[in-house]
Parts: sequence; C-alpha cells; structure tokens
Amino acid sequence: MSEDRHPIPVKPDDTSALLSWLQDTARQARLAWRLFWDHRVPTWTKLIPSAALVYVFSPVDFIPAAVVPGLGQLDDLAVLLLGVKLFIELAPPAVVREHLL
Repeated sequence: MSEDRHPIPVKPDDTSALLSWLQDTARQARLAWRLFWDHRVPTWTKLIPSAALVYVFSPVDFIPAAVVPGLGQLDDLAVLLLGVKLFIELAPPAVVREHLL
C-alpha cells in the first residue's frame, strides 16, 4: 500500500461501506494475482499466498467448524486475507506500484 493513499473514514450507518470494502478486496486480489505471476517477485514471497491456500483447503483448522458453525470458515477467510496482504506488503514496492497503475 502506498504512503500517499489514506483510508477513507466510513460512518457506521454508511450503506456503501460494504460495497467499498468488497471493491477494495477485489482490487487487492487482482493485484496479488498479477504479482504472483510477475517474475520480479521473489519465489519465497510467492510462498505466502500458496501457504494460505494450503491452509484453507487443509483439514486442519485453528477453529474447527464443528465447534461453532460459521466461525470455522471465518478463520479460513482471515488467513487468506492476511496472506494476501502480507504478500503484497513484502513484494518489491516498485513492482507493486507498476501493477497498481
């Protein structure tokens, strides 16, 4: 994430907050996809989203789905989103800027 981009404050009653979050998530996913296939991004960095996907599809969970229905899927989503964010943060900044344009 560049330093010149600041998050827009959202009021709790703003109905477009979810739409804004979904658009930002989709933009981050597209950016991660482009970075993953860019040869200038180190291989060890590309292991982060791969490991997140392995966790999502593995039968081992931090919070088993049987304990609290729905909560088991939330930890999968959290690991996936954090993995993508960490991947983008650790990718070379110049390459990230290039793909953002």
